[in-house]
Amino acid sequence: MELIYCTFGLGTQLSEYYQPIFAENDEQAYNIMLDRWGKNFAFSYSAKEFGESMKEGRFLNLKPLPIIYATKIITVGEMKQLTDRYNQITSASQNFKSDRLENMLKDVKMAYKPDPFVDRLIETIREAI
Repeated sequence: MELIYCTFGLGTQLSEYYQPIFAENDEQAYNIMLDRWGKNFAFSYSAKEFGESMKEGRFLNLKPLPIIYATKIITVGEMKQLTDRYNQITSASQNFKSDRLENMLKDVKMAYKPDPFVDRLIETIREAI
């Protein structure tokens, strides 16, 4: 996941704001902006590009909107499924344990936005690797 910054076109109601989005890539951020704001946004920037532009004096007067996460919040049912998966991996053959836990870690990081439950699950997986 990467942080992408989107700006809005001049003359739009949101021209004084920028929209930060945690997304897998620029295309996913673009699609989220279309769904959320229609074609009112102008450009998207990587965190590096946006930071450099701010250092050069651009975007200084823009205010941030709340961050949009491209991924979802984990549900109780999903946490149970992931816990079951973790238990199955750690109790089964140790031949591919590390690889399977690495895959699970990647899946969790890409599928859910950070929260205390997801953070604890990630920490548990890392400890087992």
